Amino acid sequence: MSKIENAPQTGTPPTIHPFHVNVPEVEISELKRRLEATRWLVGIPAHRDQ
Repeated sequence: MSKIENAPQTGTPPTIHPFHVNVPEVEISELKRRLEATRWLVGIPAHRDQ
């Protein structure tokens, strides 16, 4: 069992609150550039826990 399953119950479900993040456009552009330049591994199967 996971820790979440073993956690004590509080009786109230968690509340989800919307939020906003302000990131400068220059940072977004740099991230896009870096992602496009990334050499992704191809042909290697992803490890999956079973």
